[in-house]
Amino acid sequence: MERESELGNTLRQRRVELGLSLSQLADATGPHKSFLSRLESGIVRQPSADSLQRIATALELSNTAVFGLLDERAREQLPPLQPYLRAKYDLPDGAIAEMAAYLARYGAANSGPRAGEDELPEQ
Repeated sequence: MERESELGNTLRQRRVELGLSLSQLADATGPHKSFLSRLESGIVRQPSADSLQRIATALELSNTAVFGLLDERAREQLPPLQPYLRAKYDLPDGAIAEMAAYLARYGAANSGPRAGEDELPEQ
């Protein structure tokens, strides 16, 4: 199964589980229902990170689960880590450089975070 189909199947399955039509999902997320239909069928191969994040939120899926299903071309469109770390955590440049070097060494060998690693702890 191709990654795009896996992404589309996951999104369609979750949408159906929640009892949402394509029109309802479009109303909740912004992209037109024809775009959502093409995404679910695997025709759309590189959705924007913003659209995919809004769809994941509406479908109550973790961003990690959804972004992990993207193919390599789409993953390359994701924003770089350094500006995110700087904006989100106000980290010094040295710490960001260390993290980027670590990920360059080890990140390619791993398929990403394990289930729950990127989720907020329950309170």
